[in-house]
Amino acid sequence: MIPFDKQRVAASFTDAAAGYDAVADVQRVVGQWLLQSIQHQQDVSAALDVGCGSGTLTMQLAARLPLADIDAIDISRGMLEVAVETHDNPRVSFYEGDAEAIPFEEKSFDLVYSNFMLQWCPDPVRALTEMRRVLRRGGQLVLSLPGAGTLNELSAAWRSVDDRPHVHPFSSEDDFADAVAAAGFAHADILQRRLRVHVPDAMALMRALKALGAHNLHPARSPLLTGKSALQKVVAHYEARREPAGLPVTWNVLMLAARR
Repeated sequence: MIPFDKQRVAASFTDAAAGYDAVADVQRVVGQWLLQSIQHQQDVSAALDVGCGSGTLTMQLAARLPLADIDAIDISRGMLEVAVETHDNPRVSFYEGDAEAIPFEEKSFDLVYSNFMLQWCPDPVRALTEMRRVLRRGGQLVLSLPGAGTLNELSAAWRSVDDRPHVHPFSSEDDFADAVAAAGFAHADILQRRLRVHVPDAMALMRALKALGAHNLHPARSPLLTGKSALQKVVAHYEARREPAGLPVTWNVLMLAARR
């Protein structure tokens, strides 16, 4: 458990909200993987999207579940404003809400869906416990998050400069499995999938992460701005990995399918 400041997380994503969809390619790909993992969609009458962001995947969830009413929550008010302004579906409702204190009654949903959100929770066990609480008996949770090894090329480049955390810390599969069990899910399957993409250069990747709102918010991060010489060293170190398609970026995705 890492004590992230949730208000800083919310503010970071609010700042990124207007341009988020233009750079969220990986998030959309993984979100679609998650949608495809939903079982017995015809039996789902009520679903919850935890960490809905701009609402793009919430709309796809509604299309995947044509008989369901969809509630969606996010901690970022700016993201919710984009979602409400951009999307209109009578079966979908957006609310401000914290994954660690979900604002719905126990056993309210047949399905909880959460894509690339859990890594931003200071207490992932509490968030998973809340997701289980709002599920009906037999209800399903489908969830994804980036796992250990994600952005390893960027992490290695920063280690050429110093040992401080410059990239968000991602959970190992074992730690994630322990959190799922601690939350009370007895029936859970975890699948690891790797997504490898390319970017033109290191600065393009860092700009994209900033545009996503995915800042390094680790409490042990350096409080000082990165100097020009250090940044040049990071860029040069990453450049040594160049492939014909560009610089590689690895996302190790952990996908969970669990039942209450």
